Amino acid sequence: MVTREMIIDSIISVSMKSKHVRAVWEIGAVAFGRVDEWSDVDLVFDVSDESFEEVFALIEVELEKYAPIEHKYGAPNGIAKGAYQNVYKLENISEFLVIELCFIPSSSEHKAIEKEIHGDIIVHFDKEGVLKEEEVDLETFAKKIEARLETMKTLLGMYQFMVKKEINRENPIEAYFYYFSVALAPILELVKMHYTPFRYDFRHRYVYYELPEHVVKEIEEFTFVKDLDDLSTKYKKLLVRFKEELDYLNSIDILEHLKKHK
Repeated sequence: MVTREMIIDSIISVSMKSKHVRAVWEIGAVAFGRVDEWSDVDLVFDVSDESFEEVFALIEVELEKYAPIEHKYGAPNGIAKGAYQNVYKLENISEFLVIELCFIPSSSEHKAIEKEIHGDIIVHFDKEGVLKEEEVDLETFAKKIEARLETMKTLLGMYQFMVKKEINRENPIEAYFYYFSVALAPILELVKMHYTPFRYDFRHRYVYYELPEHVVKEIEEFTFVKDLDDLSTKYKKLLVRFKEELDYLNSIDILEHLKKHK
């Protein structure tokens, strides 16, 4: 049976031999000590500029020794400037053993290894010592959160009519999707700013691991609705919490808040 460890070892082995790969490290569940039987493969590479296609091809040959590549998806990754990620699913391999390979160009100074954001990364190799300790620029990060709070203020003050009109029209599907996008998703982002500010933009990820139990139960209550009447009732309560959380975050010094969570 093909295992997660076998896949990782093979990728590391072939990457180590490539002159275009300077370092490989692992993020995701392993960086937070949460690897289980459903964990995927989440590797990041420092790769020479203009060599992405060559290195991806090299690794794909190795993956196909286990099984044909059934699905492949590629897209830019915002983890660092110029980063690009390919995601692979192998044929007849566990559906959970998805392989995510993110390449960061060697020219990029930022390697996305800040502990506050990415946890305790596992460095598989670093040929030239490129993975120097990176710290979050607290002032810049604070400004990023403050700007996002302004957007949240707009979502609360202007766009709630989208939910309300669909409730009034008795259109439950439209009402739910607007409820999710302009109220539920934002409140989740706000509570993460409150409790885990460095990962506030991880959306729903790590909710059950990083938020207090009472907050998780509250979010669950808002998330699961049975009909339009239930949605309407929970929506009114959600708006109250939205405003409370927004007011709280606007009342504190965000920079000092980050320092406490560093």
